[in-house]
Formats: sequence, C-alpha cells, structure tokens
Amino acid sequence: MEPWRWTASDGLEISGYLTRPKASAPGPRPLVVIPHGGPEMRDVLSFDPWAQFLASRGYLVFQPNFRGSDGFGRAFRDAGRRQWGLRSQQDIEDGVTDLIEKGLVDPGRMAIIGASYGGYAALIAATDPQTRYRCAMSIAGVTDLPALLDHDRRRSVQAATPELYDYMLQVIGDPVADAEQLRATSPIHRVANLRIPLLVMQPAEDQRVPMAQFTTFLAAAHAAGRTVQSAIIHDEGHGDWSADTHARVVVDMNWFLTRCMMD
Repeated sequence: MEPWRWTASDGLEISGYLTRPKASAPGPRPLVVIPHGGPEMRDVLSFDPWAQFLASRGYLVFQPNFRGSDGFGRAFRDAGRRQWGLRSQQDIEDGVTDLIEKGLVDPGRMAIIGASYGGYAALIAATDPQTRYRCAMSIAGVTDLPALLDHDRRRSVQAATPELYDYMLQVIGDPVADAEQLRATSPIHRVANLRIPLLVMQPAEDQRVPMAQFTTFLAAAHAAGRTVQSAIIHDEGHGDWSADTHARVVVDMNWFLTRCMMD
C-alpha cells in the first residue's frame, strides 16, 4: 500500500492510496476502485481488509481521497460540498485515468465497489452511460438524494436536532433550490443507463441509509428492464458489523468480482 497523487481535470491536486498485489507480474493489472464513505471521511495508510483481500486475489486496489474528504483542510472539504456525483466523482475518474495512462491498469478489467457514500459513488459510475467499469457493487449506497434528505429532515424533527438536517443541506444540497441537480445525480433516476453487472446489498437494520433506498432502486431497475443482483444483510446496521458478517460480504464480493472480471 502506497500513497498516490494525481491532478484532477480542473487542476486540483488529489491523493489516495494504491495497493499492489505482492510479487505481481509486470504489466497492466485488473483494478478495483474503492471510494470511501462519508463523504467527509478519508482513507489512511493502514491495514484495510477489503484492499488487502482483493490484492491477495491479484487486483490492483485504488482508494481515492476525492475532494470533500476530511483531513486535507477546510477548503478541500468544502470543495466537495454539493458535489455528489459531480466534481467529487470526477476526481475518482481522473485518478483512474492517471493509473491507466501510467500503464498500471488493464482498462478492460476495472470494477468499482463501496459502502455508504462509496456505494453511492459506485452506483453513479454504474449508471453513467459512458462507464468504463466492467461491474459495480454497492453496499448501503444512497440511491435517491431527495428521499435521503427527507429522511434526515424527519429524523431531525423527531430527535429535536435541527443541526443534523442543516448539515446535510450543506453537504448534499437544498431539495428545492437544487432539485434539478439532486435528481440528475440520484442513481434511481439514472438506472435506465445501467449496462453492466451490478450487485447491491443492504443492511436490514440500517438507520442511516434506510431500506427504502434499496427497495425503490430495485423497483426502478425492474421497471426499466434492468437486471440487478441484490442481497439483504440481516441483523446488521450501517456499520459495526460482526466478524461473520464481514466475512460473508467479502465472500460475496469475491464471487461477484470473479464472475464479472475474470471470465
């Protein structure tokens, strides 16, 4: 695992991490991109079970700290606000382009997976009509931004914590003023563009990204004539899963990636 830096298409310097397979053969490798959650979080130079597992299977693993990530100063964090599916997503794609141009990646064998915001980023990539990925996997990913904001508004009222909803308005956008943008950057309204294998998984007890985000997306995919593989992670919430659950998810991840990347 090593630090990796690239320049975004608008000139901003971005960084992340690249995990290479041990003693890998020279030449381009299959790539798995793993955007982090939050989005105001970040990846760090430390053991990551998903990255290490995938590297042990021969994949190059890319973890971008796109704009909006925490730990790089307030200006960098704020640059990602109201940029869901826009500049923050482009930072990920610019990093992938950099890896391809350096000859490290086989552009015909690339996948993107993630959880929470990372799952949202995977869904945005999967529903891009010009997607470069061969397959995508989303766990507890946001599919409908206006619906998520409405969920957070109701939670804030119930808990008498208006600051939660105010924060989400800053991070995602205003459901009225930014209605057109939020619809355009919601995977549920882009699902007709889906052309690649997609696996979506949802924790049954998730209170942060509710089950409705999962069920309505599947219904929209079905209505659009798109096939989406899906699974419910029973007895788990948005995070802090048991070791057994982590193991089951990794097994499913390996099965899915093997089928779509190696055939």
